[in-house]
Amino acid sequence: MKKIYVLISLIIPALAYSQAIPSNIRAQMSAERLSTANFDKLENAIVGIPVPPGRVIGDTYMDSKWNLGSLMIAGKNTPIEGYLMKYDIKSQTVEIQAPSGIRVLEVKRITQLVWLDSITKQAHYFVNAARYREDDTPLVGLLEVVVDGQRSLFKRTVVNTKSPTYVPAMDVGSRDMEYYKKSEFYYNNGDNVFEIKSKKKLIESFGDLGPEMEKYMKANKLDAKSAGDLIRVFTFYNSKVAAG
Repeated sequence: MKKIYVLISLIIPALAYSQAIPSNIRAQMSAERLSTANFDKLENAIVGIPVPPGRVIGDTYMDSKWNLGSLMIAGKNTPIEGYLMKYDIKSQTVEIQAPSGIRVLEVKRITQLVWLDSITKQAHYFVNAARYREDDTPLVGLLEVVVDGQRSLFKRTVVNTKSPTYVPAMDVGSRDMEYYKKSEFYYNNGDNVFEIKSKKKLIESFGDLGPEMEKYMKANKLDAKSAGDLIRVFTFYNSKVAAG
């Protein structure tokens, strides 16, 4: 009797385990079938959620909103004014919201542009960068005139691209394309421009006024990497030059 009990106790778990996988599934999923399967048909056989497409994050505009503007075209005496405009840095075009639809104008044809920010109501002035050279190479695009004077302060905005890093085989990384903008500040000496990279180099560029400018920056704790501080520096410098 004891032997029969032991035998039954061994058989029941085996039956329970074998019944957990129906016989038809066991046949279809046998090791032999898997080893000889035609995986070329796999793509057509899979039904499920597709991999979501990547997004485009950011934009390529100097300002993504429409601003009321006025611009001058090379060789023309009459400005195009009273229209909403946007400057696309990547394509180097200005989009104009005309009554007949969006019109696109290449930046290389524009000599100057001014627009009124639709939110802050602050005016922004731009000039064609091609009139200035950096290391004997003409710049491309529009430069924003932040401080106007004998030595002007310019802001140049560039668009950089971060490509998708997604690796399908490992399902890791980002599917998104990302645009991000970077502002660089320049000053001019005649038709040549120089990027502001350090406080030391900036002070040296002021020549005879360098010691006084250094004292002014130190007293007011001004940083050569701060846009607001640079505006104060160049405003002060141009006032000293104008005063003689």
